[in-house]
Amino acid sequence: MLSIVRFFGTCAVVFGTWVSSAHAAIGDPCDAGVCPPGETCIPETDAPGFCTMRCNAEVDCGPELVCRVGGDLPYPMCLRPDDDVRVGIGGACDVQGDCEAGLLCFAENDARYCTRYCTVPGTCPEGFRCLGELRPACSQLRGLPGNQEPCAPDGRCADGFGCITHPSRGAPFCALPCTEGACAEGYACVTDHCVPNPIYQRPDFGEPCVADGADPMLVGCAGEGTCLVAESEAYCTRACGFSAPCPEGYGCIEPEEGRVECRRGAANDPRFTPPSGLDGGLLPPPSGEPPPPPPGASTEPAKASNGGESGGCAARPGAAHGAWSAAAFGLVVLGVVVRRRPRPTRRP
Repeated sequence: MLSIVRFFGTCAVVFGTWVSSAHAAIGDPCDAGVCPPGETCIPETDAPGFCTMRCNAEVDCGPELVCRVGGDLPYPMCLRPDDDVRVGIGGACDVQGDCEAGLLCFAENDARYCTRYCTVPGTCPEGFRCLGELRPACSQLRGLPGNQEPCAPDGRCADGFGCITHPSRGAPFCALPCTEGACAEGYACVTDHCVPNPIYQRPDFGEPCVADGADPMLVGCAGEGTCLVAESEAYCTRACGFSAPCPEGYGCIEPEEGRVECRRGAANDPRFTPPSGLDGGLLPPPSGEPPPPPPGASTEPAKASNGGESGGCAARPGAAHGAWSAAAFGLVVLGVVVRRRPRPTRRP
């Protein structure tokens, strides 16, 4: 009898442990040191620990953890973000979670280091060059700078390039000499060197951008736009509000007090959402334009009696309606008068 009791007691403990751990997710506490199959309990100094697992670029670590190598672990796992161990641009990395926010872990030859995306030559920090076609990134510069890249501190460029200045750039840059006064397509011969034609224009809303770089003329966005550096991308955005809603695919939010902006893929903050169906009538027209005509109204200008546009002796709106009303009233009065006129007496 005692053995049976012990057996059921042991089963109850095991079952209770399984129930408490089977529902644990990555990042959940593991008080008893037990996690679901495939996960590991990572102890913490001042906490009971949390459940985690090995990861790679395809594994989603959730909103509170990042995939990185930490401590004595030989492989990347979903760990708590720690700014003290995350490295900046140029630092060695194994996965993107090893890098600071806004950077990516870039593989080049046998090396892996943290870097960021760029747009055109000159939009990378000193010591890096912008390489790639579909989504260029800042690659570590080996040797002297080349075409359209900022000149070295001593003014030198790679062989075949000259260091020139141009009003469209904030710092001297390297350019190819013109060949018999001509340049390749997309370039113009200026000061005996080939300069991009047209000159670089800062990106518009939604386009990739950079928030820092070796040349300040290539940093930022066009107009009043600002370059938003997200966790893995950077794009141009703008301020928004009740009277300036964001385009489709963006939500108007307030990420911090006093700053309201359009965020890609975000849900619109109700405070900045016009009432449904009323935004066309409540929002002021942009750039001081006249408000649109009411639904069903004609957009043709009123014509004058002589065939010209409204003005001078042109008929006023509602004039025809007033004329018909007067005519109808006259007919009614005339009918009453005729009706009340005494009839002639007939003689026998």
